[in-house]
Amino acid sequence: MMNDGIHSLFGRLKRAGLSFSQGMTSEELDWAERIFGFRFPDEIRQFLSIAVPSDPDFFSYRDTSEENRERFCTIQASIEQAFLFDLAENREDLYERLGSKLGCDMDSENFDCKVMEYLRQSVKLIPFYDHRCFFDGMDGMPIVSFWQSVDSIFYGGDLVNYLEVEFLNGQRTFEKLDERMEQTGIWKYVIDV
Repeated sequence: MMNDGIHSLFGRLKRAGLSFSQGMTSEELDWAERIFGFRFPDEIRQFLSIAVPSDPDFFSYRDTSEENRERFCTIQASIEQAFLFDLAENREDLYERLGSKLGCDMDSENFDCKVMEYLRQSVKLIPFYDHRCFFDGMDGMPIVSFWQSVDSIFYGGDLVNYLEVEFLNGQRTFEKLDERMEQTGIWKYVIDV
């Protein structure tokens, strides 16, 4: 992704009203990964090394304060809470998406346990902008808009496409989505296009 296209994207984003601060150094990015406990996908790492968005809706990985670490943990906990909410309130929809994969009856307590176990074994969603997330350590993946397990969509086919959609009125594009989602665990079954 590190090419002239990404640099021109920054220019377009600036013209659209986004402001940026200096990019993060390799040491800062490595430190953020250790502090928050995940790996940046290559394209996110490259993006943040060029410039860091100043908008407070972007999660600040430069800020490794205790308060920001707690914010990160709260976001991770809210993902689990969203699944628990859907198990209680949107059970049929969740079962429709996961029942055949988990191989158990929707009304059993076992279904709840299997859903939560599957979530914990799956790739983590990592906050990027507002409720938009990327997949922990997975390069070239779609960006996800996560509200709750049964109300999550792909918001861009990759980072560049996402930024175009979110800030530049672009169109969502997806190539080989099923193939790319194979290693994401539960997310393959719950996220809508």
